[in-house]
Amino acid sequence: MRKNDTNQGFSLIELLIVMVIIGMLATVVTISSSASRAQARDSRRKSDVQTVAAALETYRVENKVYPTENNFSGSWDDLKVVLFPDFISEWPDDPQGNASQYGEGYVYATDSLGSAYALDVTLEGDEDVTLQPNEIDETLTVNPDEDFFVTGIYSYGGDTHYRFSGR
Repeated sequence: MRKNDTNQGFSLIELLIVMVIIGMLATVVTISSSASRAQARDSRRKSDVQTVAAALETYRVENKVYPTENNFSGSWDDLKVVLFPDFISEWPDDPQGNASQYGEGYVYATDSLGSAYALDVTLEGDEDVTLQPNEIDETLTVNPDEDFFVTGIYSYGGDTHYRFSGR
């Protein structure tokens, strides 16, 4: 006698169900990992700003003031000319390498006396806002020295920004 002849394989329906499940899992993993990568790039941007802030403090120790716009035009690239390589050994670039979107988000501002500065960077993710409108726009402030040069996160133009300030 022969044993029961049964097909020893998967039916087409079973294979399709397995493929759909694998596809859903791959989608979930891709979405969560891209959010994690954006968060890691934002952390790097914040760290880069703090590294430049340390170079600005070294500059201030030597020159008694922070670089002012009289020394340069105020752009991130012009700040690099002032600080690199004398005050910072490696100039930070955007981790995504996308200057058109995030590189322009790196901004340096100072008061006219060079006694305070603010470094801003555009972030990819949304974070809890900690700064108020009067703290991000010096034209709205009663006392720009007290209000504008603060550290925190703010929303402007639909983007989230991180500001690191010093005096």
